[in-house]
Amino acid sequence: MAKGIQSISIGFRLLKAIVDSDAPLPLKTLAGMAKMSPSSARMYLISLIETGLVAQNSQSGLYSLGPYTTHLGARAIKRIDLMEIASEAMRSLRQAT
Repeated sequence: MAKGIQSISIGFRLLKAIVDSDAPLPLKTLAGMAKMSPSSARMYLISLIETGLVAQNSQSGLYSLGPYTTHLGARAIKRIDLMEIASEAMRSLRQAT
């Protein structure tokens, strides 16, 4: 298995925790969900905020998805090949019947 960059994997744990939450999160909760200390989480969150993947509410201090995630999601949806997905489903159905 290829080795990746550990800091990206660690930062992704924070991003995943935000994505999996139904509401914005405080630092302590977010850090706990990502299994890291609040001070370490804060350092990663600063970088994620700079990229636009995470946003922090200036009033409450809570963390949520940032503005770039909307662009990222829209591009991902745009690249979905519905005909390929449907064709694959039809091939599977044909083989099963």
